[in-house]
Amino acid sequence: MLGKAFLTRSSIWLPVSSLRSWRVRPRSLDSPRWNHAAPKKTVVEQYLLDRVKLAGPLSFATYMQQCLSHPTHGYYMNPANSVFGARGDFITSPEISQMFGEYTG
Repeated sequence: MLGKAFLTRSSIWLPVSSLRSWRVRPRSLDSPRWNHAAPKKTVVEQYLLDRVKLAGPLSFATYMQQCLSHPTHGYYMNPANSVFGARGDFITSPEISQMFGEYTG
């Protein structure tokens, strides 16, 4: 009979062929699970890293302002991101259905 196992971030499931079951065995957090190359940093990410190196920590407000409204690469400034209108990524409940208003009103 298998006992209960609790998984944490430092655990992985490994097959145990002799028992024909699965067991939890600890895994080192610093050992890579896959050999993927690190993704390239975006322009805004590199800008923020450079700014932190020069001036120290950023406030959350400054971080969000740069991510969203960086003059050339901010989320809202990039024409490729259709955030408003029919193709936008934001929609309110009344635009989907009047049921939201009926439930809350």
